Amino acid sequence: MRWGFTPQRRDDLIARFDLNPRTKVSAYSKGNRQKVALIAALACDVDGYLFDEPTDGLDPLMAEAFRECVRDLHKKGRTVLLSSHVLAEVDAVCDQVTIIRSGKVVESGSLAVLKKVALHTISATVSGNFTLDDLPGVHNIRTSGNDVTASVDTDVVPQVLSRLVTAGTTSLEVRPPSLEELFLTYYNGKPGAL
Repeated sequence: MRWGFTPQRRDDLIARFDLNPRTKVSAYSKGNRQKVALIAALACDVDGYLFDEPTDGLDPLMAEAFRECVRDLHKKGRTVLLSSHVLAEVDAVCDQVTIIRSGKVVESGSLAVLKKVALHTISATVSGNFTLDDLPGVHNIRTSGNDVTASVDTDVVPQVLSRLVTAGTTSLEVRPPSLEELFLTYYNGKPGAL
């Protein structure tokens, strides 16, 4: 197990996070105080890191600098536990996710596997007649003229696409579930029923 602080790593992180270490701490903004905390944690060479809302107060450039640091740690085989309500950040750097509600684990597993359980959104414009009502696994069908949008179980996507192509699709978008949609699906206790 590696333990310890490395001054060279600290100096590299100060540059990476664009922090002026000569400024009095009392004069630091919330974002700069957050940078100090991240630099202090990341400068240590340990096997595991625990971050709670690590980018709170950081601008988008510094939030990306943090995500790059997490990716670097992952490449080095380090474990990073990230607690965050910023789901785009979790989606960008995590491969395993645990969803907690009221202090209890609702779901845990590979992000890729959890996303397969949630629904895809399919939007299309068609020129002919079609129906999706008879297909199991198709939810929340909304039509407006020639436009249709539906939430679709992962395993039914090919059948829906086949129907839409047969109906003369002029535009098509298939969007996998976002992490926010996945979170809401599990958080509300209804996997597969957004």
